[in-house]
Amino acid sequence: CINVHIKAIKIDIGTFTHLAGNNHRNSRLPYAPKLTMYYYYLFTVQVLFVNALAEELTYKAAVMEYTPKDDHLTKKQNFMENMHEYIRYIQQAAFQDVQILVFPEMGLTGSITNWRELQDISTEIPDPDQNVVLCSNNLDNERYAQFLVDLSCIISRQRIYTVINLIESRLDNHSKNKFYHNTNIVFDKNGAIIARYRKINLFNEPYFVAGDEEQTAIFATDFGVTFGMFISGDILYRHPSQHVLGNPAVTDIVYSSSWKSELPFWQSNSLQHGYAKSSKVNLLASSRNDPSEGYGGSGIYLANGKVAETYLSGERKSKIIIQNVPKSGERTEHYTSCQGSSATTTQGVHLGIERQLPDISLFRTTPVDLSNYTFKSINLLNKTISETICSGESKFCCNFHMVVSKHTTVFQNYIYKLVAFSGVTKYGTSKTVGERICGLVACLDESNQSCGGRNLLSPSGVSFESISIKGQFNPDHAHYQPSTLKFDLTPATDYLYCTEQIARHEIEVSLITTKRHDSLLTFGILGRVYINDNTFPGTINNSNISRINGLVFIMTVIYTYLRL
Repeated sequence: CINVHIKAIKIDIGTFTHLAGNNHRNSRLPYAPKLTMYYYYLFTVQVLFVNALAEELTYKAAVMEYTPKDDHLTKKQNFMENMHEYIRYIQQAAFQDVQILVFPEMGLTGSITNWRELQDISTEIPDPDQNVVLCSNNLDNERYAQFLVDLSCIISRQRIYTVINLIESRLDNHSKNKFYHNTNIVFDKNGAIIARYRKINLFNEPYFVAGDEEQTAIFATDFGVTFGMFISGDILYRHPSQHVLGNPAVTDIVYSSSWKSELPFWQSNSLQHGYAKSSKVNLLASSRNDPSEGYGGSGIYLANGKVAETYLSGERKSKIIIQNVPKSGERTEHYTSCQGSSATTTQGVHLGIERQLPDISLFRTTPVDLSNYTFKSINLLNKTISETICSGESKFCCNFHMVVSKHTTVFQNYIYKLVAFSGVTKYGTSKTVGERICGLVACLDESNQSCGGRNLLSPSGVSFESISIKGQFNPDHAHYQPSTLKFDLTPATDYLYCTEQIARHEIEVSLITTKRHDSLLTFGILGRVYINDNTFPGTINNSNISRINGLVFIMTVIYTYLRL
């Protein structure tokens, strides 16, 4: 619609210019001024109409890639420095007519290393159902930290929805003990707190208490969009990342993260894009920036599979991403669909000489333990490659078909392998999660242990003219999404991601390129199998599925009992 009206405006501009010129030459004609004013009025009305139509179809969003201040000051002093920076970015976003702004996990506080630090940088949070405006003069604010009141005041003046992650303190009325949560809150334009989410899936966060697994943080805005909300590692788990989508009105997600990237399948931007694309939601992802430790990667991803903009840097610095986001209708749940993917803007990385990215090379990534995966080397001298590999002794298999171009005069600095996996893998240092994976991965040499490693130079010596990956997956207690990554640590685009229901408990998932790819590190299908979480790492073969499910049931009962 917008394009049609823009064309109409271009026609009228030309007509207006032509007539205005004629009127100037024939100024003695009595109707000339009236005709000029008519076309000027028509042009103005159409411009206003197109602007109004654009506002009706899109909203303006911003996400922060933010580097917390830690200038060897006290935790409280660093916190206040970050507060001042937050206020500056809120003002900057409001000046650019941003309607919603998202800040990252641990942006205000930085990393927590001592529970004694919590008292000075935490606050109670009012019940969101009460729509409390802390900046109100009629409110007794003694229960709440001054920084929370200050945020309410600045946001009410700037008139912008704002998502902020902070440390929430909560006094238990029965035990009189104080508990702390890793919490996201949402301020509306009036500075009222309208939503709160307590992180459920904690990761190396011994000072915090997990939120209620059944909670859903959903909020509606005055620009006609309903959002869901969760934090960092929550994106890997049914509760809340899939649970929140049970409400069909939720079309967009705000996501605050402090994510440490692990390759080949757990890189921040890759996971963000895969979630948005497979869930058919707009995702506003804000990350804490600390590249030397592997933290970073923000972006705005669209429900149609396109990447609006991403940012990841090897340099320790903050950046605000601002994009117009198309509004979506209510989502429909179905397994049969096919969706394309492309980048709509230039992404936040810069190529250097000799295909080197000196900036990105400083961003630290950690290889995941792939010792239980099934690998198959591919002979890149063959132009056409068709392979089927299965995970261990199971019936879970992946089908690959590729057309490659081997550049014999150019040194090949990566080895490519096919992988299949159905089982439980270790994430980080303590978590184990269920997975089903089919993928093409880049390796530094012929050893499987080198897969997920990175060179200083982008892949050379081989191009993938086309890639097709297919597998049959059980959709029960699981979620599947594309997992793609290029050398610049941004998600690959120009591919189709398709799902098709082929039986009651079986879907076919396929990933098919639409253009040639030259710099791939990862290209595959990532499945999260929630029912196999928190069990021992290893391949799940057909013979031990019942044993694993029994262990899951027992561990679930124990976990539930301990939480009571």
